[in-house]
Amino acid sequence: MENILNKILEENKLDRHQVEKKDLYFIDESMKDYFQESLLEIKELNKYIYIFRNTSKRDLNTMVFEFFRATTNLLKEVNSKNIKTYLVEDKEILEFSSLFNKLPISLQKYSPDFDYILSDFENSEDKELKKMIKLRIFTEIIKYIFKDDDLKNLTALLLK
Repeated sequence: MENILNKILEENKLDRHQVEKKDLYFIDESMKDYFQESLLEIKELNKYIYIFRNTSKRDLNTMVFEFFRATTNLLKEVNSKNIKTYLVEDKEILEFSSLFNKLPISLQKYSPDFDYILSDFENSEDKELKKMIKLRIFTEIIKYIFKDDDLKNLTALLLK
Protein backbone atom coordinates (compact mmCIF):
# COMPACT_ATOMS: atom_id res chain seq x y z
CA MET A 1 0.00 0.00 0.00
CA GLU A 2 2.96 2.32 0.59
CA ASN A 3 3.95 2.31 -3.09
CA ILE A 4 0.38 3.12 -4.12
CA LEU A 5 0.18 5.91 -1.54
CA ASN A 6 3.47 7.38 -2.78
CA LYS A 7 2.23 7.22 -6.39
CA ILE A 8 -1.05 8.97 -5.46
CA LEU A 9 0.74 11.67 -3.47
CA GLU A 10 3.14 12.22 -6.36
CA GLU A 11 0.27 12.42 -8.86
CA ASN A 12 -1.41 15.08 -6.70
CA LYS A 13 1.89 16.92 -6.09
CA LEU A 14 1.70 16.38 -2.33
CA ASP A 15 4.07 15.16 0.35
CA ARG A 16 3.19 13.20 3.48
CA HIS A 17 3.26 16.29 5.69
CA GLN A 18 0.36 17.83 3.79
CA VAL A 19 -2.05 14.94 4.37
CA GLU A 20 -3.63 13.49 7.48
CA LYS A 21 -5.21 10.04 7.68
CA LYS A 22 -8.79 10.20 8.97
CA ASP A 23 -10.34 7.50 11.15
CA LEU A 24 -13.54 7.18 9.14
CA TYR A 25 -14.65 3.94 7.49
CA PHE A 26 -17.19 3.42 4.75
CA ILE A 27 -16.88 -0.24 3.76
CA ASP A 28 -19.75 -2.44 4.86
CA GLU A 29 -18.86 -4.33 8.06
CA SER A 30 -19.29 -7.70 6.36
CA MET A 31 -16.73 -6.77 3.68
CA LYS A 32 -13.88 -5.47 5.87
CA ASP A 33 -11.96 -8.75 5.48
CA TYR A 34 -11.93 -8.33 1.70
CA PHE A 35 -11.23 -4.64 1.17
CA GLN A 36 -9.10 -1.88 2.71
CA GLU A 37 -9.72 1.83 2.63
CA SER A 38 -7.94 5.03 3.57
CA LEU A 39 -9.29 8.54 3.74
CA LEU A 40 -6.68 11.26 3.60
CA GLU A 41 -7.40 14.92 4.24
CA ILE A 42 -5.28 17.53 2.51
CA LYS A 43 -5.04 19.89 5.46
CA GLU A 44 -4.89 23.39 3.98
CA LEU A 45 -7.13 22.77 0.97
CA ASN A 46 -10.21 21.08 2.50
CA LYS A 47 -9.79 18.28 -0.05
CA TYR A 48 -9.81 14.55 0.43
CA ILE A 49 -8.29 11.49 -1.18
CA TYR A 50 -10.13 8.19 -0.77
CA ILE A 51 -8.28 4.95 -1.56
CA PHE A 52 -10.25 1.72 -1.87
CA ARG A 53 -8.23 -1.47 -2.21
CA ASN A 54 -9.26 -5.00 -3.12
CA THR A 55 -7.14 -7.22 -0.84
CA SER A 56 -8.91 -10.52 -1.39
CA LYS A 57 -8.97 -11.12 -5.13
CA ARG A 58 -12.75 -10.89 -5.04
CA ASP A 59 -14.39 -10.91 -8.44
CA LEU A 60 -14.57 -7.65 -10.34
CA ASN A 61 -18.35 -7.28 -10.01
CA THR A 62 -18.23 -7.52 -6.21
CA MET A 63 -15.29 -5.14 -6.05
CA VAL A 64 -16.96 -2.51 -8.23
CA PHE A 65 -20.25 -2.80 -6.34
CA GLU A 66 -18.56 -2.46 -2.94
CA PHE A 67 -16.48 0.45 -4.21
CA PHE A 68 -19.60 2.33 -5.30
CA ARG A 69 -21.33 1.48 -2.02
CA ALA A 70 -18.38 2.71 0.05
CA THR A 71 -18.10 5.85 -2.08
CA THR A 72 -21.79 6.58 -1.53
CA ASN A 73 -21.29 6.21 2.23
CA LEU A 74 -18.26 8.49 2.00
CA LEU A 75 -20.21 11.23 0.22
CA LYS A 76 -22.94 11.08 2.88
CA GLU A 77 -20.43 11.43 5.71
CA VAL A 78 -17.78 13.84 4.44
CA ASN A 79 -18.99 17.37 3.86
CA SER A 80 -16.85 18.22 0.84
CA LYS A 81 -17.24 18.15 -2.90
CA ASN A 82 -13.48 17.91 -3.29
CA ILE A 83 -12.93 14.16 -2.96
CA LYS A 84 -10.68 12.29 -5.35
CA THR A 85 -11.25 8.53 -5.32
CA TYR A 86 -8.90 5.73 -6.25
CA LEU A 87 -9.66 2.07 -6.76
CA VAL A 88 -6.63 -0.18 -6.33
CA GLU A 89 -6.26 -3.80 -7.39
CA ASP A 90 -3.03 -5.80 -7.57
CA LYS A 91 -0.90 -2.72 -6.89
CA GLU A 92 -2.51 -1.00 -9.88
CA ILE A 93 -4.70 2.10 -9.79
CA LEU A 94 -7.80 1.57 -11.93
CA GLU A 95 -9.44 4.40 -13.86
CA PHE A 96 -12.73 5.40 -12.26
CA SER A 97 -14.50 6.09 -15.55
CA SER A 98 -13.75 2.58 -16.82
CA LEU A 99 -15.66 1.04 -13.90
CA PHE A 100 -19.06 1.81 -15.39
CA ASN A 101 -18.22 -0.46 -18.31
CA LYS A 102 -17.33 -3.28 -15.91
CA LEU A 103 -20.59 -3.29 -13.99
CA PRO A 104 -22.69 -6.44 -14.28
CA ILE A 105 -25.70 -6.10 -16.59
CA SER A 106 -28.08 -6.16 -13.62
CA LEU A 107 -26.44 -3.01 -12.20
CA GLN A 108 -25.78 -1.11 -15.44
CA LYS A 109 -29.28 0.34 -15.44
CA TYR A 110 -28.40 2.17 -12.20
CA SER A 111 -25.23 3.78 -13.53
CA PRO A 112 -25.52 7.45 -14.46
CA ASP A 113 -25.94 8.42 -18.08
CA PHE A 114 -26.28 12.17 -18.39
CA ASP A 115 -27.33 14.21 -21.37
CA TYR A 116 -27.55 17.97 -21.37
CA ILE A 117 -29.74 20.19 -23.50
CA LEU A 118 -28.66 23.79 -23.87
CA SER A 119 -31.21 26.28 -25.10
CA ASP A 120 -31.15 29.95 -25.95
CA PHE A 121 -34.60 31.48 -25.47
CA GLU A 122 -33.66 35.02 -26.41
CA ASN A 123 -34.95 34.78 -29.98
CA SER A 124 -37.71 32.25 -29.30
CA GLU A 125 -41.31 33.00 -30.14
CA ASP A 126 -44.18 32.33 -27.73
CA LYS A 127 -45.31 29.33 -29.78
CA GLU A 128 -41.90 27.68 -29.34
CA LEU A 129 -41.87 28.42 -25.62
CA LYS A 130 -45.27 26.76 -25.18
CA LYS A 131 -43.81 23.62 -26.75
CA MET A 132 -40.97 23.75 -24.24
CA ILE A 133 -43.46 24.05 -21.38
CA LYS A 134 -45.32 21.00 -22.66
CA LEU A 135 -42.04 19.14 -22.85
CA ARG A 136 -41.27 20.12 -19.24
CA ILE A 137 -44.69 18.86 -18.09
CA PHE A 138 -44.16 15.58 -19.94
CA THR A 139 -40.69 15.20 -18.42
CA GLU A 140 -42.00 15.81 -14.90
CA ILE A 141 -44.78 13.26 -15.38
CA ILE A 142 -42.28 10.64 -16.56
CA LYS A 143 -39.98 11.46 -13.66
CA TYR A 144 -42.66 10.85 -11.02
CA ILE A 145 -44.91 8.30 -12.73
CA PHE A 146 -43.81 5.37 -10.55
CA LYS A 147 -43.66 7.30 -7.29
CA ASP A 148 -47.22 7.27 -5.91
CA ASP A 149 -46.63 9.87 -3.21
CA ASP A 150 -44.96 12.30 -5.58
CA LEU A 151 -47.52 11.77 -8.32
CA LYS A 152 -50.20 13.13 -5.98
CA ASN A 153 -48.14 16.29 -5.62
CA LEU A 154 -47.28 16.52 -9.30
CA THR A 155 -49.81 19.27 -9.94
CA ALA A 156 -48.22 21.40 -7.23
CA LEU A 157 -44.77 20.74 -8.68
CA LEU A 158 -45.83 21.81 -12.15
CA LEU A 159 -47.53 24.97 -10.96
CA LYS A 160 -44.38 26.29 -9.27
